[in-house]
Amino acid sequence: MKNKMELKNIPASGWSWLALIIGPFWYFIHGLVGKGVVLLLISILSVGVAAPFVWIYCALRAKGDLHEKILYDKSRINIEKI
Repeated sequence: MKNKMELKNIPASGWSWLALIIGPFWYFIHGLVGKGVVLLLISILSVGVAAPFVWIYCALRAKGDLHEKILYDKSRINIEKI
């Protein structure tokens, strides 16, 4: 699902039920480790107070973040092919 995913199969926005259920761990699964770490740290450092808001944020932004990652990966130049 990482690099071979077609951009047309990923909506630029929308609700993700899986991201709502597993929260920041969704970002780890899809290779967005940096954002996953930040969101998990926010949840932990707030002693769980911000956790529901982080999980809702994940559900709202997950598809858009994955769409941006795929766009970024496609725009990079592959030096091996040059």
